[in-house]
Amino acid sequence: MNFLTLLTSVCIFCQVAHDWKLHRHESPGFLYYGPAKMEYKSKNIETSAGPVTYHTYYSSDVENNKKITFTVSYYSQPTEEAWVGEALDALIDSSVRSLDGLLEYQDDVTLDGTPGKLWRISLNEGKVKVKSKAFYKNGHYYIFQAIMVEDKAFDSRVDAFLDSVRWTG
Repeated sequence: MNFLTLLTSVCIFCQVAHDWKLHRHESPGFLYYGPAKMEYKSKNIETSAGPVTYHTYYSSDVENNKKITFTVSYYSQPTEEAWVGEALDALIDSSVRSLDGLLEYQDDVTLDGTPGKLWRISLNEGKVKVKSKAFYKNGHYYIFQAIMVEDKAFDSRVDAFLDSVRWTG
């Protein structure tokens, strides 16, 4: 990890969120800045490829009486590299359908050479926004999301959270 990038992230977080901290997950190997207290839950899901354990960390951060919920999810599911782009597109489609929302935009992104997607969904007639980034690395899918009311859609905490993700392994 580039030291300057990490230092810049720390400076951004000092400005946007005083109750946040660095969360490090040694296995499967990533870190991010988010609300200090993240709750954890896991769920076993049966898929066509076999059972998958879906891990989720989540927390709500309230500022000026406006809540933003931050989630970090990951699961292991080996995928042929040639299919990663299509799998990430299917993940976006599944998110839109499960939320009964409208896809506002999507874009290809990378993190240290790892392919990913960035997208935003609106729901409840545009009153709620869900901004997400997802990546596939070393047999794991990672999904980082911020869920907020529309007037917080451009809150600095959202991009600071989504842009803080780094690989450690």
